[in-house]
Amino acid sequence: MHTGPPPSNPNEARYTELDALRGVAALTVVFHHFRIMALGEAKGPRWLTLFNPLTTGHEAVMLFFLLSGFVLSLPYLRGRGQGYPIYLLRRILRIYAPYLFALALAVGGAAIWHSGLDRSGWSHETWSEPVSGRLVLEHVLMIGNYNWEQFNTAFWSLVVEMRVSIVFPLLFLMVHRLRVRTALLLFLVISSAAVLGEQYAFASERSLDSVKYGAVFICGIVLAGNFERVSAWFRGVRGAWRWAFALVSFVIYCWGHHIASEVPRQFGLDLWLITLGAAGFMVLAINAQRVRVVLNSVVPRFLGRISYSLYLVHGTVLFALTYLLGSRLPVMAQLLVYVPASLLLAYLFCIVVEEPFLQVSRRVGKLARATQTTATAAAMAGPPA
Repeated sequence: MHTGPPPSNPNEARYTELDALRGVAALTVVFHHFRIMALGEAKGPRWLTLFNPLTTGHEAVMLFFLLSGFVLSLPYLRGRGQGYPIYLLRRILRIYAPYLFALALAVGGAAIWHSGLDRSGWSHETWSEPVSGRLVLEHVLMIGNYNWEQFNTAFWSLVVEMRVSIVFPLLFLMVHRLRVRTALLLFLVISSAAVLGEQYAFASERSLDSVKYGAVFICGIVLAGNFERVSAWFRGVRGAWRWAFALVSFVIYCWGHHIASEVPRQFGLDLWLITLGAAGFMVLAINAQRVRVVLNSVVPRFLGRISYSLYLVHGTVLFALTYLLGSRLPVMAQLLVYVPASLLLAYLFCIVVEEPFLQVSRRVGKLARATQTTATAAAMAGPPA
């Protein structure tokens, strides 16, 4: 496995390979939800686990959280962090505003097709009841332990994303001051406490999700702060050890949940394994030349561009098509309709909704930096003579 050079200017580099990695992961979520819709949530024969790399939905969400913690840390590490109001405004424009448009699409679908599907138990959690104004408002406000799968099965993770984003600057300041071992121990303790809380019903599962999965952001912060050191270590590894690193990362990411299920008391072991595997993927994406070549090819880069839009709209496409075509087409034919339809709607959503908000967010950031630079220059110049 060849190792690529580090970015020419780490302080300014944007890791485009990570965007592509996010896009590939988003596609596995698309396949994951189709698999559950078609086959149900039962484990089925063991040979089905061979397809896990194509349907790692839950694992992909852990990768998204890890990437968020990593990417949100970079401005602070590079000395380009902005004030909290600007940070929060940009986060709202980047995540929350497109979510509201996707919510409108999902609510429209629920208003038309709400009823119980004769499919898996999972399918009954979405579009199973009439649209209510209260539930729409709860989705808009993201407050409380509401039924956050009723309109779109993927929206639960956006609740976690936004809640953690609100406190992320404080989380970064706290974690970045800790030693690596202490920060990772904090991740283990928080995730374990949340898992135990779910098992013993100390609190509702929904209220603990933000804590359990928010802990993954801690690993993203640690990885960002030590990424150059980790990359240097990987570049120093030779021959078969690089392949072993890649293989272990692949196995614990794709099958970490199954490995942990063999342990009587997990204490969050599946979350730890998946997060570790996802971190390994990030190291490979930046430093392994062959992986970089693949991720910088046309299809992964396109998937990276539309990844957030794809994540937002694919559930709405899946449920709409299931109501329309579920009893008229065989499963494979539905898949051949569902995937292109999801990609097409995601692309349209990306250019019409997501990217305009992204451009506004970037303008806000540039304006804030320009204002800060002007104020700094004026302060250095001192009062007029």
